[in-house]
Amino acid sequence: LGKEILDGSMPEEHDIIGKPQQEVTELLDALDLELQYVIAEEFSSDIPAGCVIRTEPGPKAALKTGDQVKLVISAGPEMKKMQNLVGLSVNAAIEILKADDFTNYEIEPVESDEPIDTVIEQSVAAKTEVDVNTKIILKVSKGKPVIISKMVTIPIPTAQELGEDGFLESDYTDESGNVVLNLQLKLDGEVVHTAEGL
Repeated sequence: LGKEILDGSMPEEHDIIGKPQQEVTELLDALDLELQYVIAEEFSSDIPAGCVIRTEPGPKAALKTGDQVKLVISAGPEMKKMQNLVGLSVNAAIEILKADDFTNYEIEPVESDEPIDTVIEQSVAAKTEVDVNTKIILKVSKGKPVIISKMVTIPIPTAQELGEDGFLESDYTDESGNVVLNLQLKLDGEVVHTAEGL
């Protein structure tokens, strides 16, 4: 007589996903279907090492005696050593991050005396072993705004007109009765003081 073929089904998702490998195989063995197991490993930042990430066939799938069941087990997060990115150009730093499988990064421009687009700080220290899914923040120099300051002399009526528009914050009159205005302009485009049209 041939072996009796029994039917069954995979357990519910909450009974296998994220559960330790041994616990899942014991649960499947209890079906008494003489299942054949194939074990594979994958990195996972969400499922603890040694626990089931997924199965093939999946939860609630039909089973028969002697079927093969693949269990994909978590090897834990993929850890890699962070390189020193400080002093590099932002483009060079990004290429290094990508080559090391760090794809979750953010660029934060900050004022600095360092050349524009130079990495001046990284959120994860060099030589630190870290999960490749960790968010990496790079502070990158956007340079420092250069302020040009110039003293100009304008007649009192013009100064009064400008004053009504809120342009004059600091001024004084010279011996000729003219107003001396401190004119400042940020080179990055932000106007501090202006007297346009003079």
